[in-house]
Amino acid sequence: MPMKRWRYTCCAEDGEILTTSELCSTCGRPGEYVGWQYDRLESMAVYQNIYGLRPVGPHRPLADRLYAECRTRCFYCKGNGLLDQPADNSYAICPMCMGAGYFLSLDRAGADALHARILAEYPDAAAPPRIGDVAGAIIAQDVSKGFMIDLERPDPDDDE
Repeated sequence: MPMKRWRYTCCAEDGEILTTSELCSTCGRPGEYVGWQYDRLESMAVYQNIYGLRPVGPHRPLADRLYAECRTRCFYCKGNGLLDQPADNSYAICPMCMGAGYFLSLDRAGADALHARILAEYPDAAAPPRIGDVAGAIIAQDVSKGFMIDLERPDPDDDE
């Protein structure tokens, strides 16, 4: 489930600390509120949904380099993919980027070409987009298959 995050530079040895606490655990100073953010598994599911690739593996350096050239940060949510809803102290999925935090500046053919290039070098990198509403799903990583799953939605590929 997405959580509110705060940034601290007061006691960080290497730049900054990002945490769910409003106050620095070392000095007690208030942090800079940065908004709602996905947890690690949700971030991995967003990656899988967008690229159709496993969120971890040897293909990531190549995929990250190729896609970095084609990404534009969403101006509306400032790259978080989530928006504050102060009226009820919650979040909403950004309607502009659909929760991704960025846009790909590729048409379908360009995206397919990049995907094919990555799979030509790393055939096991493919993962089906599986998670619809990432923020509302119960997400886990299926370690045996290497991709993210929604525990509330059965996998159509599983024989039960």
